[in-house]
Formats: sequence, C-alpha cells, structure tokens
Amino acid sequence: MTDIRSDNSNAAPTQSLAGRLGWIDAVKGLTIIFVVLHHSIAGFRFDPTFPEWIRTFNYSLDPVRMPLFFLVAGLFAKKAIDGPADKFIRGKVIYFLYFYLLWSMIIFTFRFGLNAITNSTTYWWEILIIPWDPLPTIWFLYALMLSFVILRLLRGVPPVYIVGFAAIIQAQFLLNVWPEGVVVIADKLAKLFVYFAIGVYASEWIRSSAVKARALPVIALWIGFLGLSIAALSGGFEKLPLVYFSLSALSASAIIGTVVLASNAGKAKWLVTIGSFSLYIYLTHFLPVAGTRIILSKILGITEPLVVIPLSVLAALVFGIVFCKVLTGSRLQWLIKVPDRVLNRTLSLPFGTATRT
Repeated sequence: MTDIRSDNSNAAPTQSLAGRLGWIDAVKGLTIIFVVLHHSIAGFRFDPTFPEWIRTFNYSLDPVRMPLFFLVAGLFAKKAIDGPADKFIRGKVIYFLYFYLLWSMIIFTFRFGLNAITNSTTYWWEILIIPWDPLPTIWFLYALMLSFVILRLLRGVPPVYIVGFAAIIQAQFLLNVWPEGVVVIADKLAKLFVYFAIGVYASEWIRSSAVKARALPVIALWIGFLGLSIAALSGGFEKLPLVYFSLSALSASAIIGTVVLASNAGKAKWLVTIGSFSLYIYLTHFLPVAGTRIILSKILGITEPLVVIPLSVLAALVFGIVFCKVLTGSRLQWLIKVPDRVLNRTLSLPFGTATRT
C-alpha cells in the first residue's frame, strides 16, 4: 500500500509523482479499492436477503486481496530492512505503531459510540486487547510492522529458508492445523507473511518482469486464474495450500500485468492517484463506508446492495483523499503525519539503537 510507506516518507502526497513507479502506485490503488469493497460488502453480512452471488464474489477475492497487498508492500522494503537501525526503527516501527495505536483509538471511539445504529456491537474491552487482537479495519498496519521486524531479525537467514518456512506455516493455517483464534495478529501473519517475504526477496525480478508485460500472456494469466478459481470454488478445494497459493500468484501476475499495460497506455492515472493516498483511505474508510450505508438505508430507505456498495466505496475513496488534503499543513496534521518529536525519540531495540538526529 502506498503511503503505508516503503520509502519511509512521512509527508502527505503531493500532485507531483516524480520518482515513483506509476504502475506500482496504480496496483496499490487497486488493492485499496479491493479492501474498501470487502468492508462495504461485510456491512451486509447479517442481511438474510443479501444476494449470494455477491458473497461468493467477495469470497473468491480472498486469495487476491490481501496477498497482493502484502506482496506490493514488500517491493521496496529491502533497503529499509538492511539499512541503519535508527532509520529502520523510526520508519518501520515507530511510524506504523503511531498510526496503529492512534487510529485504533479513533476507530474504537466511533464504533463504541455508534453501537446503537450500527449492525455490530463493539465492547469496551476490545481496545485493551489490540496488542494481539486488532480492530477489524486497522490490523494491516500492525501486521506490516511486525513483518518488517521479523525480516530485520532474520537478515542472516537465507531467503529460501524464510520463504519456505512461511509457506509451510501458511499451509498449516489453510489446513486448520494452525491454532487459529488464540493470537489473531499471528493468524494474519501465518496466512499472509509469505507474500511480504516474496515481495522483499523477489522485488527486482517482479519489477523487471512487470515492465515486460504483454497482452497475450496477461490474458492467459486471467484465463488461468478464472478457470482455477471457478473449479476450486465449485469443487470446494479453494483452501488447499497449493491451490490457494496458485490463485494468489496467478491473480497478482494478471493484475500487475494489466495495470502495467494500462499505465503504458495512459489509462491508469486515476489508480495512481488513489494509490498515492492509500494510507489515508485505509485509515478513514471505516467511517464513510458505515456512514454511507446508514444514511442510504436508514434515512433514505435505499437498501439495494448494488447501489449501496458502489456508493460506499466511492465515498471512502473521496473522503480519504479530501481528509488528507484538508489536514495537510493544519493543526490536525498529526492525524496523518507522525510528529517529529515522536520520530526522534531515543529507543533501544533488539536489532539496534535509535538515536536522535
């Protein structure tokens, strides 16, 4: 996710995208749309009249959505992982923890305060367990920080062992061997860490291959993904480790190839813009998604999912971008930017000591 930043930048996006690989921002834009779409659909999970085909469609994106998120997050992570300890602590530990803790409090306050009008119940004690059980819409930041820390601590281990072990852990999770539900953030990492590791260690190969994308191979990838997905869902074997991983690999390759082709044709600028604001969309999307659904269904009487869901997604994208632009340079900028006094604190951690600059 852009601005869940692999470049350690703590500045809000500007209109200048110089120095960025546009297709990567475009892929990140698409992934944040997938995430917002997922949570928009999840808002109907207790509706018995909700169309089953939409549930199936959303379920079919499970090997696509977060695996691609983690893969792309790792593409520019190697430099930070191998870099100076102080820069790593500021850029990958303090940075993510700041947003995770701050926005966990904000999200909890809204969810708890709106219990009476939402379709789920938030309990007071949920904020106390976020070290191991994050709130539903903010866990990625925590998981991403932990992924950086894990690879930092394992720098001396050959990548093939790390990726191989991560794949075994994922297989245990998918086969229900992993003790799921004990430590929720560990469940997320068990399922998805392998993609971050691949993004880190195969970054150069992925980026060099992406720029060579051609239409026919990309079409073949889409056919392979759709064929395997339909067969797996029909046969009930979509959670078999090799099948799940293959679906992730095929979809990631097809999406990256498609976005590269669209970028080369000048058709992906809107995705690049969304991608460059993805952190702020991710942080805030819980509010416009829920708010749009409540306004449409409870005030205007509009309950049709094919109306509510697209409008919820659009509202979340627009809100996140406007939120960032309005707060940038204001007294409330600390909501979207880590204050310097926080980043410059002296810390001592297992992988090195961060000192003031």
